[in-house]
Amino acid sequence: MGIVSFDGWTVTQWDAIEGFKNGLHIFTLDELQELAINNTEETQDVTGASGSVLNTNKKNKGCNGTGTNGLLSGGLMEIQTGSKQETKNIVIRHKDTIVVDGDMVSSKTVSIKKDPVGAAGAEIQYVYVKSATSDVVATYQQALSATEGKFEYSSKTITFAEGALNVGDVVTVYYNTKLTDDTGVKISNDANKYSGECELVYSGLAKNACGKEACFQFIVPRADFVGNWNLEKGDSQTTHKFEWKSLKNKCADNNNFWDFIIFPDED
Repeated sequence: MGIVSFDGWTVTQWDAIEGFKNGLHIFTLDELQELAINNTEETQDVTGASGSVLNTNKKNKGCNGTGTNGLLSGGLMEIQTGSKQETKNIVIRHKDTIVVDGDMVSSKTVSIKKDPVGAAGAEIQYVYVKSATSDVVATYQQALSATEGKFEYSSKTITFAEGALNVGDVVTVYYNTKLTDDTGVKISNDANKYSGECELVYSGLAKNACGKEACFQFIVPRADFVGNWNLEKGDSQTTHKFEWKSLKNKCADNNNFWDFIIFPDED
């Protein structure tokens, strides 16, 4: 089945968007929910007597796109922030909630689950104790020894002064802890880095009036991503929005904003 014209074809399915940087594949968006590709140009009227329009001058041709992917994409986030994903030396904020029992009252201690990171003597900084009999929450500060309003910390153990704990009290502890390398992933929005650009390849299916199906590709050689984007929680999930602007390539023979290709699916 040869295809020699766009006439009569309808794009029926947008399957995926692939991103490439210097030939290297950097992301795939294959849960596409919303897409728009906008082609623009400006016109300037040439007027004569009484303001009648004699001609129009056209300039500033452009193209931009927007979309929403149903799943998060780390590679897309890299392009949008200008930063790389990391899997080592990741620190998170952890929360322990401990209900005080008789043994804890006797020993004046509670144990936390993980190893805090931070300056020695200030790894935790504050601990909060909510009374079992009222809504009073007492704040304790880390110190070298446990005294009134102070606690001592060593080797996952928090020690309070005599009388600070009662059975049924709830102790809440917030602290930073380091993940084991390669068990989590982090990307940072560095204030000194900005969104970047890549090549985009849209792909999907088209169908003509006779029911014949074909593949299509929509290729954007230079898509400059906009750094204004949202992570939004909708009615059912968090979606990943994106926006780009097509750039002219002054260093290449091909100055196209995009190429749109329809070809037989057997190819």
